[in-house]
Amino acid sequence: MEIEINQLPQSNIEGKISLDQDELLAYTKEAEEILAKEKELNLKEITPKKIEEQTLSLAVINSYLKAIQKEKLEVISQPVINVLRFIPNKELVFSFKVSVLPKITLPKNYQEIAKEIFSSPERIEVEEKEVEDSLSWLRDSRAEIKEVERGIDIGDLIDLDYEIVDENERKLAEEKNKRVILGREELFSPFQNDFLGLKVGQEKEFAFGSKEKPKKLKVKINKIYQRILPELNDDFARKVGNFKDLVDLRKSITEGIKMEKERILKEKRERDFLERVISQLEVELPEILWQKQKERILADLEIHLKKMNLTLKNYLEIIKQDQESFDKEIENQSKNFILRSLVISQIAKEQGISAEKEEVEDYVQKILSHFQYPLNEEKRKEEIEKLYAYAKEVIIYQKVFAFLENLAKM
Repeated sequence: MEIEINQLPQSNIEGKISLDQDELLAYTKEAEEILAKEKELNLKEITPKKIEEQTLSLAVINSYLKAIQKEKLEVISQPVINVLRFIPNKELVFSFKVSVLPKITLPKNYQEIAKEIFSSPERIEVEEKEVEDSLSWLRDSRAEIKEVERGIDIGDLIDLDYEIVDENERKLAEEKNKRVILGREELFSPFQNDFLGLKVGQEKEFAFGSKEKPKKLKVKINKIYQRILPELNDDFARKVGNFKDLVDLRKSITEGIKMEKERILKEKRERDFLERVISQLEVELPEILWQKQKERILADLEIHLKKMNLTLKNYLEIIKQDQESFDKEIENQSKNFILRSLVISQIAKEQGISAEKEEVEDYVQKILSHFQYPLNEEKRKEEIEKLYAYAKEVIIYQKVFAFLENLAKM
């Protein structure tokens, strides 16, 4: 088998494969055996044409698979096959075009970049206000509610129906029985003073938007609840969790805030490193690669918008963004995601970093212990396969950055 490979733009490959007489005869023999078995099952006659078709199919598929394995091509698309010449039992020549995973060359100074970013000192401190804000949130989350028949006051929990319409009364969004705390919901905050005093059953409209694109928010009050906050004392601390007293709770909150700040700093440094490295890459991404990621992002967004009874068109109108700039933004996000993955993968390859089978298995089992997966066997199998792939990616990502962080300590 002779193989010719030519590189095309955007990580596409064009190849040509030639098979000689001996190779074709072997495929012909295999084709005759397959057709003989089929004849036993359905009593269909074996004709020379059927043998030729079966031989051609076997030869093309198997030689293509052998070629990509021999050339170590990381294929990411279905091949486009073109049979150039086929003389039964004598010769076969065909071409194929396929997209492959781009090969990147890391900048020579990537380890120096890592040392610079991960060794930069940054002191993490927790301010008293942050602790107080967390305690306030805890109190707030454990507030008792009591239905009242008075007008709305600041801090009340309100059950309401709302809809947003344009100047032609065309509905852009709606939600029934939405619960909001007056002054905290971004959509309603600009109108919080207008809510004061409204009673159950009352309806009101609020104008917003621009002169060019005016909109109206229509609300109907269903129920009003007074929120009663618990006292901040030792008893409260013990009810929140396994704490001796309020001092113990404060200490735990302080440690938690510090850990969260350390996590945020770590993620920022990882992003900074990847952005610095990506800015020095020279690579063309095949469209099929970032388009798949774009589809995933849009699918996740669609699920999120559906929960809010919004379409993408309504969403863009609300955030005041046109379709073209939105598409470009998602495209850039998709390309950046792919480039980050390629950088991580290349560092792992160069440094011999991998995810051991036992590590992947442990990671998967931890996730499975917390989540229920579909009972449908076929769907469950598909989701579990995705989970194993995800676990492998996460473990390699963590190991790569552990390696980069250790460079800063040398």
